[in-house]
Order: sequence, then structure tokens, then C-alpha cells
Amino acid sequence: MAVRSVKNQLTYSFEFFPPKDIEGEERLWAAMTQLESIAPDFISVTYGAGGSTRDRTIRITSEITARTHIPTVAHLTCVGSTRDELIEILKKYRSAGIKSILALRGDPTGGPRAPWISTPNGLTHANVYRDWETDRKSTRLNSSHLKLSRMPSSA
Repeated sequence: MAVRSVKNQLTYSFEFFPPKDIEGEERLWAAMTQLESIAPDFISVTYGAGGSTRDRTIRITSEITARTHIPTVAHLTCVGSTRDELIEILKKYRSAGIKSILALRGDPTGGPRAPWISTPNGLTHANVYRDWETDRKSTRLNSSHLKLSRMPSSA
């Protein structure tokens, strides 16, 4: 994904929460059609608290990539996922043609003020990026074409 870098040129994006039902998906695709005409720099699809919408996020982000010309940024949180599950999610994103990922710790299942409880064999917020870089160089992931961004740690 190339973000515009021309001085004084407006850069903009849109973030969506994955739809919960068919009607929501129909509204999303109508919005995507309209957004294509204004060519945002990228679209991202968020995870719900505690990773509650992970599967819908993966599916919708993959479909946006397949059905539009708008660059997509996939969210990746480590909430509720083991390291192996995160590797599988990255593989799904790669096979869908998604090249940009925003890695976040994510909110705990009880919301942003709930205590953080690590998933057994999972990662914490700071480890997602470092561990992904390690796996990227291994044959398990083999996806050096992906770009991974992460939010700075607030803890």
C-alpha cells in the first residue's frame, strides 16, 4: 500500500466494523461502491473487543480486497489467539492478497479497562510485531511481501 506523500495533499481512509447480518453487508457493499469513486488511500476493518469479530473481519477484509480496487489494511490482534492461530490468520490474509496489516494488542474481552489476561501460547501487545518478523523469515509464514504496522505500546 502506498500512502500519498505529496506535500499538502489530503490523505484519507475509512474504517469499518464488520457487519453483523446480511442487511449490514448489503449496506457495506453499497458504501464500497460509492467509496471506490472517491478513491480513499485505504480501508480497514476492525476487530471487535476481545477479538469477537475476528472471523468476520478476516472474511470482509478479504472480500474488499477481491471486490474493489481500494487498498485494504487488515487488523490483527493477539486477544484470544495463540501464536499458531495468528500465523494462520496471516496466511489467510496473504492468500487473499492483503499486503498491509495493523497489529494491535486489542482490547481484553471485558473491554479496554478490563485486566489483560494473556492467551496460553499467545502473544502480548509488544510481541506481535517482533514474533511476526521472526516467523516471516521462516518457512511457516514465508510472506516477506507483507507490510506490518503496529501501534505504539501504551503500557
